[in-house]
Amino acid sequence: MELDERPGSLVVIEGIDSSGKKTQAKRLVRKLKEQGEKVKYVEFPSYGSSELGEVVSSFLRGEFGDRDELSKEVIAMFYAMDRYQFRDEYKEFLKEGGIIVANRYFQSNIAFQSAEYEGEEFEEMVDWLRKLESRLPQPDQVFIMDMDPEIAQGLMAEKDLRDYLQGMEKDINEEKVGFQRKVAENYLKLAEMYDWTVISCSEGRELRTIDEIGDEIWTRLDIDLDQG
Repeated sequence: MELDERPGSLVVIEGIDSSGKKTQAKRLVRKLKEQGEKVKYVEFPSYGSSELGEVVSSFLRGEFGDRDELSKEVIAMFYAMDRYQFRDEYKEFLKEGGIIVANRYFQSNIAFQSAEYEGEEFEEMVDWLRKLESRLPQPDQVFIMDMDPEIAQGLMAEKDLRDYLQGMEKDINEEKVGFQRKVAENYLKLAEMYDWTVISCSEGRELRTIDEIGDEIWTRLDIDLDQG
């Protein structure tokens, strides 16, 4: 893994689709700005903001076929290329002491593309995925939004139509509830392996409020806020 000499910090908020990542990432950005920090919000895939993001959009619309028709390595490279185009920009921002808050980063690639492997195959796939994205700036802290996939599906149904789907209600990952459950379980497995910070989004079947979840993220945030 690439170790950057940098005064800034990179915080990642991860989880399955419709687990509240964007809401909490933007809430964290606001809190950090209130503290006088220099902050950049980023999200992946970059969708309509870049040509490589559009490649991911095309994949998610099923234009390359269903995810079961493509190798996981090919899928992973779609997502990795999207991130690598911003590498130098992010490295410079971090060197200047800024804080980047990412709504998804390469941890999504690991969780989604290794979710259907077990045993030695799982270990080999995770190792390959980590190496694939090892030259990106590495996160200082990763939060995992632990959301029940059935609750997430209900929240997904309330979303407005998104531009990158061009009229579709769900992308080819979102529509597979069973796959989303595997990914949710995989996030927890990976969190234990790599010491990611798990945030429970519900208490039993009751969804916690945005403020409750956000306050816990803020309390458990473990980066230097005296950087600027």
